[in-house]
Amino acid sequence: MSKNMASNAYSTQLQCAEHAARLPGLPPPAHVVNGRACARLRLRCWVVLCWHDNQGRKRKVLARTVDVSGTGVMLESAIPLRTGEFVQLRSKKLLLIAGNGHVRHCQRDGWKFRIGLQFAKAFTARF
Repeated sequence: MSKNMASNAYSTQLQCAEHAARLPGLPPPAHVVNGRACARLRLRCWVVLCWHDNQGRKRKVLARTVDVSGTGVMLESAIPLRTGEFVQLRSKKLLLIAGNGHVRHCQRDGWKFRIGLQFAKAFTARF
């Protein structure tokens, strides 16, 4: 599969149900799972998270993605982030998931923290 075909398939899977829901009379999209508006895709890659701490210092941490949807991403990090924290997410390999957003939740899971990040702009609003 070419990169362009893979990118198109990936973008198609990240389409959110919220857009289809605006059309009256149509059933909910088939990709709505567990009451979520966007399907989650398992994706493992390294990303860098950047934010400013309480003292205004710029902080960075390497994190790994667990899964991604049209509106957010689940991450694993060695350090916790505060709920509500505004962070930038960067990836050298996957430019599609680069962006910024707010931490929705952060839970300890053994030696790591699982961080739910909601994008400031959904994928469908970016392109």
